[in-house]
Amino acid sequence: MLDTPPAFPPSLWASVTPTRTPAPALDGEIHAEVAIVGGGITGLSTALALAERGRSVVLAEAAAVGWGASGRNNGQVIPTMTGAEPDGMASRFGETGERFARLVSDSAAFVFDLVRRHGIECEAAQTGWFQPAHSPGRVKLSAARVEAWARRGAPVRFLDATETAALVGSTDWYGGMLNASGGHLNPLAYVRGLADAAERAGVRIFEGTPVGSIAKVGSGFELATATGRIRADRVLLASNGYTDWFAPTLAPRVARSLIPILSWQMATEPQPEAVRAAVLPGRQALSDTHGDLRFFRWDARGRLVSGGALSVPFDGARRLKEL
Repeated sequence: MLDTPPAFPPSLWASVTPTRTPAPALDGEIHAEVAIVGGGITGLSTALALAERGRSVVLAEAAAVGWGASGRNNGQVIPTMTGAEPDGMASRFGETGERFARLVSDSAAFVFDLVRRHGIECEAAQTGWFQPAHSPGRVKLSAARVEAWARRGAPVRFLDATETAALVGSTDWYGGMLNASGGHLNPLAYVRGLADAAERAGVRIFEGTPVGSIAKVGSGFELATATGRIRADRVLLASNGYTDWFAPTLAPRVARSLIPILSWQMATEPQPEAVRAAVLPGRQALSDTHGDLRFFRWDARGRLVSGGALSVPFDGARRLKEL
């Protein structure tokens, strides 16, 4: 376990997002119905939802809310799944799979509704999300996805090559799926706004509080930190890729189940109006159908923020250069 939490990493979002007064570290013993480990989007949105339903919630964050991937990503709000088609989910898991597919279908609308309901200032733009097909063969996949999501009520439509060129400002793609419910936001501002909303709802947040272990004690659980303990009836582990970062013994089985994704992004200087009118003039979020994902979108200051992600790290440096 680290003696002190790491410094907040430098990023575009950290440089433009208003700071948030950090919550104190846990000192002593505290009890709650639900204890949540991790102050990213999953942990904070769940904490907020539980508190709004009258539950007492304690959330422990090892560093600072939004310190991890939740505050450093491209900020695209995408109402679909990676590598899992909705019909396949329903076929494999029956009614449970169908409910999950519909949950995903409504996910972007839920995020933007949450932003509006809590007045979160995070540069939210529900301008749509576009997934262009990078090859002729992927056009058929895009059309099939449009049909599958449309059956579940998603606001999707298929764009042919001409429509795609007009939307993107490039002829490099062959068509694609446009979902009007998607868009983008400043991810760090969103996470900090979630934390503020959760605290207003009664969630007790402790930052700089790595959890070292979780033990079953009687009918509940005990979470140990360097300076205190949390007793809870139930626990949600929302640490994702950082599960073994601060304490390797926290949940080793969970940590071993995670697959690292190598991702990067970069931003231009603010671009003139002529450039912004030529490239993605509708300011949609875009991520294409490559296995090695490519994505870009405009931010609120006129910067084009682009990047890529590798699901398999083999020969990663060369493949990133080719994106």
